[in-house]
Amino acid sequence: MAQMDMVANMVANQMEKAVDAQLEQVEADMHDLEGAKRRRLKQLKEMEKKKREWKAKGHGTYEECHEQDFFAVCKQSDVLCIHFYREETWRCQVVDKHLERLAPKHLECRFIKVNAPKSPFLSERMDIIVLPTLCLIKDNKCIHKVIGFGEMGDNDNFSTNDMAKVLSTHGVVVYQENDEYPDANKQPANGVKAGYVGYQATVDDYDSDDWENWE
Repeated sequence: MAQMDMVANMVANQMEKAVDAQLEQVEADMHDLEGAKRRRLKQLKEMEKKKREWKAKGHGTYEECHEQDFFAVCKQSDVLCIHFYREETWRCQVVDKHLERLAPKHLECRFIKVNAPKSPFLSERMDIIVLPTLCLIKDNKCIHKVIGFGEMGDNDNFSTNDMAKVLSTHGVVVYQENDEYPDANKQPANGVKAGYVGYQATVDDYDSDDWENWE
């Protein structure tokens, strides 16, 4: 819960700063309406251009990336969220469902997945020990790893919105309070156990597909 509270506080601070900046801009625009219209039109045109460029590079989709293509793909984008997964680990399927919803909404970030067992060199290079792991890349550097579900409250039933908040605290997506994601309230069709806690408290609760070293 401590990690979840920290994420919530960081998101709240980010939103407060964004609101303050917007209020300052509104006040400035009131004194120069024509200038504000020109600036807004310019911003819209620049954003549309960025979106076209992002889509041309694969942004807006969530796709598999093979080890031999990894570095070329990363060089094309400034910001990436990379899911290291294993097919047999059902929590990786949970992450897949959320990233599939996030990718079309957040063109500012490239979302890809890498099969860890089939990418031994890359997994060792990125120091992947626990699955699922999200590597967050900015300017060709790994700035953070979201390991397991700890930052989403150690709960398998976290929402896509929860994951968006976590990614926004690390600066890879722009979080909007009222964002809606397709099927965000539906359980992933992968046998997720309701109320199941991510990190096991006792040996009897241990699941070999959970957070262990996958190697």
